[in-house]
Amino acid sequence: MLRVKGKFAKKTRFDRYQYMTERNPVAVPKESEREHCYAKTEQLIIDDDSVIEHVAVDETEIGLNIEIDDDIQDGVGWTMGRRIVELGHLAKKMVCSVCNSRLHLLDTVDEKKMGLGSILRIRCTNNVCNALCSVETGKRSKTGGFDVNTKAALGMVHCGLGASHVNGFLTTINIPPVNSATLRKKEKIVGEAILKEAEYSCQKNIEEEKKLNSGKVNKTCMLSPGQYSLKYGTKLDKVRADEKRKSGTRETKRKRMLKKIKKHSTESIAEVKEGVSYSSNVDMEAIPEDIVTQIPSPISASNTDIYVVFDIETTGFGKNSDITQISAKVCSGTDNSSFSRYVIPRKDISIQASQVTGISYQRSCNKMYVHGKEVQCVSLNEALIDFLEFLQSKRGSIILVGHNISAFDIPVLMNRLNEFNLCGELCRIAKGFVDTLRLSRRMFPKEEVGNYKQETLVNKLLGMRYPAHDASEDVNALCELFKIKLLDSCCNGDIYHLRFHNVKSSYDRLLSLKAITKPVVTALSKEGISAHHLKLAVKRNKYVGLKSILKENKLSLKHAHKIMEVFSGEE
Repeated sequence: MLRVKGKFAKKTRFDRYQYMTERNPVAVPKESEREHCYAKTEQLIIDDDSVIEHVAVDETEIGLNIEIDDDIQDGVGWTMGRRIVELGHLAKKMVCSVCNSRLHLLDTVDEKKMGLGSILRIRCTNNVCNALCSVETGKRSKTGGFDVNTKAALGMVHCGLGASHVNGFLTTINIPPVNSATLRKKEKIVGEAILKEAEYSCQKNIEEEKKLNSGKVNKTCMLSPGQYSLKYGTKLDKVRADEKRKSGTRETKRKRMLKKIKKHSTESIAEVKEGVSYSSNVDMEAIPEDIVTQIPSPISASNTDIYVVFDIETTGFGKNSDITQISAKVCSGTDNSSFSRYVIPRKDISIQASQVTGISYQRSCNKMYVHGKEVQCVSLNEALIDFLEFLQSKRGSIILVGHNISAFDIPVLMNRLNEFNLCGELCRIAKGFVDTLRLSRRMFPKEEVGNYKQETLVNKLLGMRYPAHDASEDVNALCELFKIKLLDSCCNGDIYHLRFHNVKSSYDRLLSLKAITKPVVTALSKEGISAHHLKLAVKRNKYVGLKSILKENKLSLKHAHKIMEVFSGEE
């Protein structure tokens, strides 16, 4: 059989290998340059019939080209290379078996290798004895094999290595390789022992666990089990027996079936919301972006949320006005950190806005004044970035809080952020916003407060007066009002998605066709679910997908068929 680098090969490959070897000869190092002497090119005569030819190869490939049988001498001197030796065992064996004289390693005549172990034949220096003694380099089992070979096989199993890996490692550190058949044989023995021990250990642990409640732990600790321990153990045994008995009853089977249906429903909703990327073995690069778009889940508050009150002052009263001041303050826990920036307007400040806020700006000298006093101001881009960094430094889910921010502050802020492509960054940091105007209308009757202006609410409910229409002062006052009067009553229904207004406008066509009602649009927009998301749900799982989204948001299903008809007509 033909071989190439120690492996069986077809004749065509062997011929090609031989052809390339002849035309690309490898420089053979001199005898003094070789560390692995068993790689020399020479013929060794062993007995009378055996001839072993050692081929010079690159040292990095020695483990792949050479196999040394356990019962054949390789002709390499015992002084060459390295060996694995048990020093304590070797020291005890370095005594002549005939005259009990001490032996010396320098008197070694030859060596018989048996895997990683060896038998050294050492001549006794006693002139009267002059016996040739056999000395083992390590311990051997009852069957005669060296323990180090079995431990090498055990290491192969633990590390997941093969025979070629082990020989490659050994030859790299100049230790003679081991016959692969020997390693595989030992590996098989070790594997059977490990499996047998594992089975025994599992069975033993199962039995021990069963006996834990009978007081065996107490007995092992030389303690009496105690009446309460025995009583409790007996009770647990009875409970387990009852559970085992009930597991086959019709009622238990029905509960299992309901759990299975609920799990299937949950997975279906997740697949509709996340698209095909929810399933396994999906190549993301091959999926269009609209297919992997995730449909938002309902927004819910948690104990870890951080409420941040904010307010802005602008150049006018329209939603396209520029920001002249932005302030914020943390309203959760013991953190009372605040933020405030005056902003250089890109538009002229209207007379009415300047009269309300007291802010004016001299473009000729690039200076801003508040009630006639000069203040430091920054560009809009810098102010927005500083605001986002302030929110991000809180390291938690942010919920923005403001008075009448749903109608004015949020649209203005989102429009300005969108100019600098920062809208997505705010949506990543903050989960939504709470409008204290809507919250106050729900909590306090109009007869009690008169009107729902922030200044009036603070005065009526807290007995405080402050200079209104200054973003910093407004934030401080609203923070106290929210913390004392409104925070405990704030619920999931009061939290709106930051893109609420943009999402709401996506339903204009459905509203014009009367396929959906305004309350349903408001409820879906509040969670950030647009008409595009409903269309994706229909595309992913048709009516069931649309139904799951409406049901998750606790909405009526009576408009589902009408919405389906509109989307089907568009296709």
